[in-house]
Amino acid sequence: MSEYEATIPIPLHGGCDPDGCNTARIAYGRILAEHLSQLTGTDAEDAVSDAIAYLLHAAPAWGEDAEKALRRAVAHYNAETGDGTL
Repeated sequence: MSEYEATIPIPLHGGCDPDGCNTARIAYGRILAEHLSQLTGTDAEDAVSDAIAYLLHAAPAWGEDAEKALRRAVAHYNAETGDGTL
């Protein structure tokens, strides 16, 4: 368990963690947002949305359609949390 995972309270997403990997996913997202904040100076309030926006800007460079990538990301989030509300 990383230092980031150790600081995340459990249960996550109301206890919905179908494959037991959401603690790691949160840690990865937190690391991404923190690095972006350090690189760009964005504040904590905007770090997650800015990270998503930057990835959408980068999608075409990888041959991805940004809208399709966003829809796929939301579908992954819903499946990984058992939430289905995004």
